[in-house]
Amino acid sequence: MALRFSTALRNKIASGLSWAEALQNGELVIYTGSQPANADTAQSGTELVRFTLSGGTYTAPTQCITKIALATANGTVDDITVGGGFDLLNSANVSVGANLTDGAANVAADINAKVNPFGITAGSNANDVWLYVPESFGAALNNVTCTANGTTTTATVNAGDNILGGANAQQNGVAAANGLNFQPAANGAIAKESTAWQANASANGTAGWFRYLAGGSNDSVTGTTELCFDGTVATSGGDLNLSSLTITANATQTINTFTVTVPAS
Repeated sequence: MALRFSTALRNKIASGLSWAEALQNGELVIYTGSQPANADTAQSGTELVRFTLSGGTYTAPTQCITKIALATANGTVDDITVGGGFDLLNSANVSVGANLTDGAANVAADINAKVNPFGITAGSNANDVWLYVPESFGAALNNVTCTANGTTTTATVNAGDNILGGANAQQNGVAAANGLNFQPAANGAIAKESTAWQANASANGTAGWFRYLAGGSNDSVTGTTELCFDGTVATSGGDLNLSSLTITANATQTINTFTVTVPAS
């Protein structure tokens, strides 16, 4: 019995998101065969069943991407504030030289040098700085304020909307539907929500292992970008326990209890 966490998930936790936040709006998939050596590899075996909330049709969340356009070279970007109080910048004043493309890259790198409570990361494209809200948040941060100020250099958030989402965002976040979530932690563990996780099986087979995918993550993992974890399946003593390991196509499968214990060391 061994939960195996992906590198991307561990990075998110280490960067400030709670376990429940990082794993929100997900799916849980059971496969045949043996659990992979790590959670950074693509799934193996045959997919038997994919659980959603109450068996409802799943819609993955869409990531909110905010665009901050820089104008006027040879200045500084002094702050990029989210939620009316948290400055994403690591430095007090980020230099923007004669080349706005280089300046945007400098601002993005400065944002990524500091942990923020929203899990936001940054990138750049030409003279634009892009802020990436974690996919799992869906539309939750679309209307959160975001302002930017500079000296000489002008930093305009979403064409002046000054919110993370909106009509001028690079991409609006979209809420998930029927995703799986966890309750607040207790005694070093997070338990699934009270509503059942359910699905009709898609194939016949013997359950061997599972992968939990945070909202928007892909089970065909081939690198270190997806938020997921793997575990064993058994009738007792597994990371996930089922009443039977024999899965029959089209039969309804239900998970009523499931707990993830945060490693003590």
